[in-house]
Amino acid sequence: MSKSKASPPQGKTSKVDEPGTSPPSPDISTEELTAMLIKIGHAGMKALNNRDWNGRDDDQNFHKLLSPEFRVRFWNNPKGLSMAENAKWMREFVLEKYPEHRVEVIQVTPKVFEKEGTAVMYTECDEHNAPPGVVTRVIYEFKWRKEEDGWRCFHMSSMRAFQ
Repeated sequence: MSKSKASPPQGKTSKVDEPGTSPPSPDISTEELTAMLIKIGHAGMKALNNRDWNGRDDDQNFHKLLSPEFRVRFWNNPKGLSMAENAKWMREFVLEKYPEHRVEVIQVTPKVFEKEGTAVMYTECDEHNAPPGVVTRVIYEFKWRKEEDGWRCFHMSSMRAFQ
């Protein structure tokens, strides 16, 4: 479990260790994969706060961490969105409707299932100013699997959390 702020809502910056830009090796240890997933969780929320919809901030490229079958599934799009479709939706949602929206990471909790070759990462966040003045606790779920060339994320969803 890891607690920190990716980028606080007041606009202060927060430096987090950046993950590599290639998928974690299929031979990585459970401990190393767990640590890397925590870094990826923080870096992903930092990219969201920086409005880096394509995952290229500071030479980051989150696309390299995604499986070709990656889908984002929310209650309003059960078939799921590709990364590009989700980036377009977020750009419209955040920039047009809620330009002051920021995400504060509460904790990143990964669990690796070594035998199955899968992992799940929960990123608990407070979302600020969507709508203005409102804070909503959200949990993002990221599902990972071991593929031939490394560990890749293939699924993302979110849910409101109870506080």
